[in-house]
Amino acid sequence: MKVVYVMLRAVTGEVYGGEKSTIVTARGAAERGHQPRFLVTADDLLAKEIQAAGLAFDVLPLGDPIAGIRDAPLLEKVRRTWQLARLNARVFRMASGRARAVVHVASMPEFFAAWAGARAARAGLVFHVRDVSRAGHTRWYQEMAMLLTDRTIAISDSLRESLVSTATSALRGVLERRVVTVYNGFQYDVMDEFTARHRREDARAAFGLADDEVVAVMVGAVNEKKGQLKFIEEVLPSIAATCPKLRMVFIGGFIHPDYVARCRAAVAAHALERRVTFAGYCSQPGVYRWYRAADLAVIASAREGLSRFAVEAQAFALPVVSLRIVGPVDVVEHGTTGYLTAVGDPGGMAAAIDRLYHDVELRERLGVRGAARVRERFVLERHKDEIAKIYEEVVR
Repeated sequence: MKVVYVMLRAVTGEVYGGEKSTIVTARGAAERGHQPRFLVTADDLLAKEIQAAGLAFDVLPLGDPIAGIRDAPLLEKVRRTWQLARLNARVFRMASGRARAVVHVASMPEFFAAWAGARAARAGLVFHVRDVSRAGHTRWYQEMAMLLTDRTIAISDSLRESLVSTATSALRGVLERRVVTVYNGFQYDVMDEFTARHRREDARAAFGLADDEVVAVMVGAVNEKKGQLKFIEEVLPSIAATCPKLRMVFIGGFIHPDYVARCRAAVAAHALERRVTFAGYCSQPGVYRWYRAADLAVIASAREGLSRFAVEAQAFALPVVSLRIVGPVDVVEHGTTGYLTAVGDPGGMAAAIDRLYHDVELRERLGVRGAARVRERFVLERHKDEIAKIYEEVVR
């Protein structure tokens, strides 16, 4: 069976969780005897990571035709529509032939870039939803995609529940049957090998951390969705007074310079320059090294689908403090592997971090439990099997 993975993006030097997860999914398809091939719209770091994973890909250098299309002038809208037509034509060619085929998309732009081509090629079509919409509820175009594809996959139970329960009431029964949960799988063997090869003491020394510093990490591109600014303004100042040796490290690329500037200004306004580090974008080994050096992890996102960061942090035995939102609620067991705090309650998040800061044994206990729990819940082989089963179902 051929499996075509469509990934739209402008040229960038950064690859984040959803894209990494799709590569893992494609490798699983190859291991199950299928023929995965990517269609990407930029020859950048993502293409290099696909190649490094031993996977085939085609490049149609069009960037993301959907980005900004709503506010574009008429002629630009026409040009973007033509680009979508070209992408659908390429999908058609890639999915056509005697062999059975599935087209796999993971966003609305990718749906628009692939639906017509997949249907013309009589291929199965899978819509893999990895995040809650910006509106916080299922939009009409998401409903359309879920109805016009053969199967919709949600990456967490809470995301599936949100997609169904916030959809148009008349459609909920249909969507309940069409949307399934498949948790992402993770390569714990790679993480365990890294842990065995890199001592915590060496990682901390490499970053110049003092022995008595307690390090909290937040991983993700520095942007409004990930919530760094609100965290700096509403949570960090109160922690600074009660946790004098806390160092907060933000790990992620600066893809929105204006937002980054506002974050830095907020740090300066609260006189936290010596307590906050902006590490920038890090490769996977670089992120792992920070996990080894850290004592706890924090999630302040406005929305997630699962949170790859939460799973990885717990795999490295870090307790996680997160807002109680879709995604992290599937990963963090409150009071057992970390703490979930209410949205709009910065004091609650500060209190949870303060508690972990002052109790080393609590951090270690929650971290050990979290490491065991994610290895039971987010299993790579199970993910591969469930995805393979869906592919078989949609091409029957």
